[in-house]
Amino acid sequence: PKYRARENQIGLLHINSEQDYRDLLRSMRETSADLRILSVHFGTEMQLTLDPGQREKFNRALTEGDVDLVLGDHPHIALKLIEPRVNVV
Repeated sequence: PKYRARENQIGLLHINSEQDYRDLLRSMRETSADLRILSVHFGTEMQLTLDPGQREKFNRALTEGDVDLVLGDHPHIALKLIEPRVNVV
């Protein structure tokens, strides 16, 4: 795909299934990095809080994908910062 990540280029992944998400988390976990950041465009328009599906996917990224920071965008309004296991400096 034209948005595929390459060795020296970031990429874009469309998550179309649970298997896609599991593959993403496995890839994040297996990637050698000092800091793993997952940026997702996902959510319900104009909603002030995370819905249960978003919270579950983001928590899985932190636990199963060994992700350090999840950046979420989509609802067109600012949401609060959630600090589940790290210190913010």
